[in-house]
Amino acid sequence: MESEGFSTLLLSDHFGSSPLAPVPAIAAAATVTSELHLGSLVLNNDFRHPAVLAKEVLTLELLAPGRVEIGLGAGWMSQDYEQSGIDFEQPSARIGRLAETVDILRQQLDGETTTHLGPRYRLTGMPAVPARDQGHRPPLLIGGNGRRMLTLAAQSADIVSINWNVRAGVVTAEAVSSGSDSPTDERIAWVRAAARDRFAALELHVQCYLLKITDRPLDAIASWCSALGAEIDPTTVTGSPYILAGSVQQIIEKLLAMRERWNISYVSFLDSQLAAAAEIVQRLRGQ
Repeated sequence: MESEGFSTLLLSDHFGSSPLAPVPAIAAAATVTSELHLGSLVLNNDFRHPAVLAKEVLTLELLAPGRVEIGLGAGWMSQDYEQSGIDFEQPSARIGRLAETVDILRQQLDGETTTHLGPRYRLTGMPAVPARDQGHRPPLLIGGNGRRMLTLAAQSADIVSINWNVRAGVVTAEAVSSGSDSPTDERIAWVRAAARDRFAALELHVQCYLLKITDRPLDAIASWCSALGAEIDPTTVTGSPYILAGSVQQIIEKLLAMRERWNISYVSFLDSQLAAAAEIVQRLRGQ
């Protein structure tokens, strides 16, 4: 990946659909790379106590100084909770826990001994170990789609990952439709309003779910939607930042337009898309 121009390797965090546990996989990747940034997209906050997470992140930073990026989310995939037996509580409860974790993690990454007495987590005099180079704090990415999640991200994160609507716990036609350009305008407006003076310093991220180099983009989108069980008119989602279909030049132009319209400068791709993505990345260098 380093030789092909990619900047970051991101690991997902699901029980059945992610082949590797993200934290040890990131540690392993750190030993065989020298420049590639390493992170998660995203760790489910319900899977780890923040005291454990903080020590794991600090350890990763020790293994790959200046190359770690920590992504967090409140959890969304119902299958994860069904398989593990973890309670799938209401979004308000999950987001509340995540907000506590962010507060704890911020203190730990700043090298502070942490005492936190919250409704869910209680830490007393927890040292920040292993110590890290205070000249660099790993950036924090928070991903979500609702207004409360994006407000938390805008006010607390360094990178805001804007997702489509997966509140149903599965990918549906509504989720795909929610990724079109108009709902994205609304989500960006929420982030801008919540971030205020921080907005210019934020990096905005999206995950590309469909990347297809083709001279028949509408057919590619329709086929992909059908495979998801989302029978929708492909013309309604051609502006979606999560869908990139067309010639290489058309995709590059869309990525540049996304940056101009929404300030989205960080796009990630699925591992199944890497060959096509490498061509895009190499053509985009310097633009």
